[in-house]
Amino acid sequence: MLLTTAYADVTSPERSGEKQFSDRVQVEYADREWTLVQTGQTVRRQYFLRIYAMAHYLEGDLHATPGSTYRAIIDAPGIKQITMRFLRNLSADQIQQSLASGLRASAGAEQYARILPDVERFMRAINDDARRDTEFVLRWYPDGTLESFYRGSRISSIRNAEFASVMWSIWFGENSVVDRAALVERL
Repeated sequence: MLLTTAYADVTSPERSGEKQFSDRVQVEYADREWTLVQTGQTVRRQYFLRIYAMAHYLEGDLHATPGSTYRAIIDAPGIKQITMRFLRNLSADQIQQSLASGLRASAGAEQYARILPDVERFMRAINDDARRDTEFVLRWYPDGTLESFYRGSRISSIRNAEFASVMWSIWFGENSVVDRAALVERL
């Protein structure tokens, strides 16, 4: 049975007007507690607007060669997590459109066609508007399951490692929508 919970073990102060994230998160998975360590954090900006702050967490050691760190994160076998905190109010439609655009940009046409049923299922789960400071979590498990949590409640669980890999590529791929170097600065 798959049980999941998460909590932050450190409360961080604000830095430069942007909230920091905890250094570690605890995750219960497969009847065991796992510690994920933050690899970095950044802010998604569009034009002059700050959309969301995010942190990335990884379980286990990362074995990467110079120049392959981003791919190594996507391919890492352990539990991974992205925690986002919205910095402005957004409609569910805006969130869906942004994520769908990122997924299309991160996948080739054939790959996108293969994951499209899961993309649609994922988008249907995003049906509430986000208010400033609302938290959205994506957690990718070793069995290929990608779970999403909104306001602390699980809203989707999709078992498709290819879909999860494309999702992570939004932030760690060649066409990253954020400063991906900031997401690995703690490695």
